[in-house]
Amino acid sequence: MKKPKIDPESIVNSSAAVKHFDEVMKKAKETPQFIAENEKVELVVLDFTLYERMSDALLVLRELAWEEEIARRVEHSVAHPEDSLSLEEALGKEAAERILKMDPEDIADEDLFE
Repeated sequence: MKKPKIDPESIVNSSAAVKHFDEVMKKAKETPQFIAENEKVELVVLDFTLYERMSDALLVLRELAWEEEIARRVEHSVAHPEDSLSLEEALGKEAAERILKMDPEDIADEDLFE
């Protein structure tokens, strides 16, 4: 995976960042500021709105990756049923029976989804 390119103008020495943190914060509103110690970037200061957008995007990508993995497993299961386990084989007889006896209407949608 490629590392992101960092604008050298956005790199701040850690001691300078401490002395001039108000300036670092002001610049971080426009573009992330990279705090370096011993010529190695250690921290990033960025606008909270940007952080939220990045966090949301990461969550969406993780969910998409999970959904793709589920789809891949279902496709494999359909193509190779001999590789699949029954519910009883996977969970044991008692647990499988408890699950099969459950009424899906007994669980409110609010309890199933966030």
